[in-house]
Amino acid sequence: SKHTIDAIATIYATPVRSIIDITRPLSSISLPASMNVLEAIKKMVAMHAHRIYTLNDNLHVTNIISQRCFLAFLYEHIDLFEKLERASLLGRKVLSVDAAQMSQQHSRVMYVSPSTCALDVFCLMERTKRRFLPIINSSKQLEGCVSSSDFLKLEQEQYHLLYAPISAYLEALRSRRAPATIDSHASFSAVIQKMHEQNVHHLCVMEIGGGNVEKFSNVCGIVDVLGVLLDAVAPGARSS
Repeated sequence: SKHTIDAIATIYATPVRSIIDITRPLSSISLPASMNVLEAIKKMVAMHAHRIYTLNDNLHVTNIISQRCFLAFLYEHIDLFEKLERASLLGRKVLSVDAAQMSQQHSRVMYVSPSTCALDVFCLMERTKRRFLPIINSSKQLEGCVSSSDFLKLEQEQYHLLYAPISAYLEALRSRRAPATIDSHASFSAVIQKMHEQNVHHLCVMEIGGGNVEKFSNVCGIVDVLGVLLDAVAPGARSS
């Protein structure tokens, strides 16, 4: 409807400074620069935050740390975890977790079909705070993916595309791409390596079904990787 289009146009035209007061307070997604990596991971996992801020003694923002920063840190130290595999309980606890187990941290599998209205996809992602959703057909096969950034590419004269099926919406914006996938039995190290090397925040976890056909199982994100590490290093930290 015209009212919906007008509302979306308002969202795109509103300066971010005017909504700062209604978002989460900076203190809830920030930390002192002296905090160690484990405490920073704990905060990011607990807040489901994509990025957190470091503050100096005057409470001024000095830097921004994103999930990719932590992924890069783990990638650079991946050999450390591999050496720990047989040498310690920590190594076994981390490296025994595969992609399927990491993705099971989600309360339920969430995806959309190719025919789902693009506006409905947008609303679903906003309501559930998801930044990524796979597109799955009726045979449970992976056809594509949609991320929050796909909705940032929309120009004013393209608002009508929000009423098109998500597959047509992505095609019109030339945003269709093959999603990054990984086998459900892939190791902790393999998940980190693939995410880092393909520069992605999420992997679609695939498993072999009947007739040796690969089918979608779940989604594994950087925050899931961080959660596994947190549970292994500091059991119970998430609930504390």
